[in-house]
Amino acid sequence: MYSSALDMRYNWRPVLTAVRNWVSDHGRGCVELPLETVDDEFGITHFAPRGGTLVVKARDAGSRSVNERFVLLLKPANARADMRSVRNAAGAESARAASLGEVYRATRCRPGCVPPLGSLFDLPVLIDARIAHAAEIFVPSGQPGFVILIRTRDLIRTESALII
Repeated sequence: MYSSALDMRYNWRPVLTAVRNWVSDHGRGCVELPLETVDDEFGITHFAPRGGTLVVKARDAGSRSVNERFVLLLKPANARADMRSVRNAAGAESARAASLGEVYRATRCRPGCVPPLGSLFDLPVLIDARIAHAAEIFVPSGQPGFVILIRTRDLIRTESALII
């Protein structure tokens, strides 16, 4: 699935430290949990959805050059992204999921571990309307195999997220 080179150079500790600092500064009531605990103990009884962060490469074609930028999209973990909505919200001419290498270059995270905290990576955050109404949500923490339970309103407020 992942190249061995990507696994060997991925250091999740700085990202996890930044996420923990964000949680202590902004996220009230956040809890960090192993992913297997969420699936085993919270899977059916807990009503918080599990979100996944998708790094999207948006592209604008100007008169002289092509402007490319990255956007973080928080969506339901088991749902496909609506790239048309992402493209419109980002004000881009085209949008696509970033490649494994692009995800790593933009966030220094391994795909699947990217937390939806755009302020850590200087990237805008879009939140899928299907999960924006939830009181809490499980999101990647930056460390493989771990998630954080966070209040959705804290995420929207502190990240100036746009709901699409």
